[in-house]
Amino acid sequence: MITFKLWRGLRFTAAIHTHPIFKQTLRIRHRPENAIWRWDLLGIPKWMRQIFRYLFLALITLLFVFLIYLMVFLVLLYVVFSLLFSGAIWGLPWAMGIASMIARRRERGNYDLLALTPPGPGSVAWMIAGAYIHADQAFRTRTRRFRVMLWALVIAIAGTIFLSLLLDQTPSPYALNFLSAGIGVIMTGLALHFELMASLVSSVLIGMLAPTFASRQIEASLVALAMFAGLQIGYLFLVYVILFIALPQLSQQFALQGFSLLAVYGLFLACLIGVREGANYLLLNVTRRRVGEIDASLLGIALA
Repeated sequence: MITFKLWRGLRFTAAIHTHPIFKQTLRIRHRPENAIWRWDLLGIPKWMRQIFRYLFLALITLLFVFLIYLMVFLVLLYVVFSLLFSGAIWGLPWAMGIASMIARRRERGNYDLLALTPPGPGSVAWMIAGAYIHADQAFRTRTRRFRVMLWALVIAIAGTIFLSLLLDQTPSPYALNFLSAGIGVIMTGLALHFELMASLVSSVLIGMLAPTFASRQIEASLVALAMFAGLQIGYLFLVYVILFIALPQLSQQFALQGFSLLAVYGLFLACLIGVREGANYLLLNVTRRRVGEIDASLLGIALA
């Protein structure tokens, strides 16, 4: 095509770069009087040009500051979203992937052969699940990133509260409320850390359990999707009811504040942790019955 030929001639023909006309034109093009914008030729006074430059510089500075604040806000939004939903975001594809991998091995016939080995079918499914989540260091990398983000945020918020209390020469009557708020931030960090661990454990158990309800890969993945999504939605609904409906009503009805509010908040967090622990305990028992026992040597601890 002629377009490509001309384009290649403009880009790759070295002959024009050595021609006198090309060199002369290049020198003329770089002269200041040939600039596209010549403010003096437009008849704009020098003082107006100076004002324009200062206004332009101020506008760029304000835009830069706005972008910095926007970037900080987006980073904080990303951190908060990741801390709240990392368990669901990582757990769902892991549950579906584990279920699909076990179902694929069962379709090919090698899972049943492996299940006959001394560790047993439950241990085989556990090793397959462990290999899946540890592929490409995904488990270690993601959990480490979560811990860094979580505790950096907790230390920043709680540290700011505690430091402000220490530096306050005349403690305000609300000092106890600030202190309880700092402790509440630490308790929330611990609860979020447990939530991540519980979600990932649930995803592994569901991934092992789903192929017992469906033999084909796609069906096992869909079963895992339904089970994990149902578990997460039910748990998030319970969190919403406890923290955003029950806790505000109790605090308003009994005028809870300071350490009394912190105690009730801690009790609610303990209830949520207990519900999550109970769900995993139930999943483990169902998995042990339908899939098989998991060898204690693979866990480093015996299961009750």
